[in-house]
Amino acid sequence: MRVAITGIGIVGPNGIGTDALWSALASRRSGITSIDDPAVRDLVPARAWGVVPDWDPSPWLEKRVARRMGRFSQFAVACARMALEDAGLEIDDPERTGVVVHTGAGGNVEGDREVVHRAADPTRTGPLYVPLLSANMGAANVAIQLGITGPTTAGVGACAAGAIAMIEGLHLVQRGEVDVVLAGAAEAALSPFLVSCLANAGALTTEGGDPAALSRPFDRDRTGFVPAEGGAMVVLEPLERARARGARVICEL
Repeated sequence: MRVAITGIGIVGPNGIGTDALWSALASRRSGITSIDDPAVRDLVPARAWGVVPDWDPSPWLEKRVARRMGRFSQFAVACARMALEDAGLEIDDPERTGVVVHTGAGGNVEGDREVVHRAADPTRTGPLYVPLLSANMGAANVAIQLGITGPTTAGVGACAAGAIAMIEGLHLVQRGEVDVVLAGAAEAALSPFLVSCLANAGALTTEGGDPAALSRPFDRDRTGFVPAEGGAMVVLEPLERARARGARVICEL
């Protein structure tokens, strides 16, 4: 079965939405900046990261709902809604719609914060500790917020999380288990502990110069990587179905 990508949703350091990302790419504008958080800057030999600036989930989530989600889950829901809008698609059969959202660290920022806050008395750990922290909650929150009742899966795939999610989504469609899949990944792991771990492992670049020039995957002269946060989601559906409903086919997977 031929499977099409008909919608894309993006949240990242370069902007929100595909137009913002494309504009940044076309103008060669990087979202990587110097670390300006003293909690991280003063702890580790790391220079740069990619932060989603001025993040506001309110266009995609009610404030009271957003407060009960980890930042990575907020990214996932926002990306899912944007991807559906981009595809010109409404969920008309929740049982025939799937969700696959992977991550690297899940809600470790919220988890770290709660552990530090409750270290003196762990018995006072809040009831939202697990829902904020668990890596499966990106997928779960997308399904809950969009009313999807079809296959909903999550996984932890480190730097390959998004690619793995898309492959799993592809297989769901090819097996005929669903008509539409929202597949992608979300990450918001820039805590002092994680960044310190990566720096102490020698994984992060310590080069000087322009922060925007530090992230160079596959460059033979690179000295390490730059951590960042964000999310991306695609809509997958059978190519014949997409053509039948007059959808814009972005590409085939």
